[in-house]
Amino acid sequence: MNLLKVKIKMVQKRILLVDDEKNILDTYSSVLSEEGFHVVTTDSVKKAIKEFFANQFDLVITDLGMTEDNGYTLVKVIKEKSPDTPIIILTGSMKTKILSEYLSVLGVRTMIEKTCRGKEFVSRVMDTLDLEDD
Repeated sequence: MNLLKVKIKMVQKRILLVDDEKNILDTYSSVLSEEGFHVVTTDSVKKAIKEFFANQFDLVITDLGMTEDNGYTLVKVIKEKSPDTPIIILTGSMKTKILSEYLSVLGVRTMIEKTCRGKEFVSRVMDTLDLEDD
């Protein structure tokens, strides 16, 4: 697949980005938008659930530990309504094997540390969406 086809596919991909830290939302939203993705951000699980039911998303990226609720709730709701929607978990630490196993049971295959740099972050998103350049 050539780069132009990858870029066209990305423009068509809608991502819901959920985190209660404004700097995380701003940073990752900017990085993804620069690559051609359509990104909708929200800072709470409650708002994210409303967005998810009101719109169609190709990918959800969510933090787990938020002040008002947690990402587990969001993952469960999304997987009940749309089991094929891929979800990426943003986490402060990937050292917990139990966390990884629990998320796997819920259907989450990808976790990214919040310290992940722009190019690697985009690469992981593209991989999750099967958009890698052939």
